[in-house]
Amino acid sequence: MSTSQVIPEVQPSASTDGELAYALEQERLRNRRADLMYGHTGAFRPLLEHYVEQVARARYSPRTFARLRGSITRFFRYVVMNEQIEDLEEIRPSTVTRFIDAERARGVHHILFIGELSVFFEWLISEGRYDRGNPVVSSMHRRQMKAPSASSI
Repeated sequence: MSTSQVIPEVQPSASTDGELAYALEQERLRNRRADLMYGHTGAFRPLLEHYVEQVARARYSPRTFARLRGSITRFFRYVVMNEQIEDLEEIRPSTVTRFIDAERARGVHHILFIGELSVFFEWLISEGRYDRGNPVVSSMHRRQMKAPSASSI
């Protein structure tokens, strides 16, 4: 090929523009869903996204996974918005106790989220990301969920 030949510039086709628009819209929707799921989790969001999308997705069935994602993000929204905690080291068993009380006040009566939170903190400890003991004390917190609420006495 001689240097005098001009190579025509490739112009994007309408289908390329449409594909780009579709891809951008899909990305916007993914970001919106992520904001709805992980919103108001503060400094914990990157950790939660990693655990939920990488670790829990591989570990749990799709049905259980959806519930687990909701349980964990709800706990951390509570921690950030109600307890004003932004550091894992500040989460104590008493934090979990207050969260359980708040869940019961919302009408939540199942105890599945307690085990899911416990497994999450066990993972944090095994990864060296949390140096305290597990703040979910299963025997105490399960009993707390099963006990009659103060409003029903």
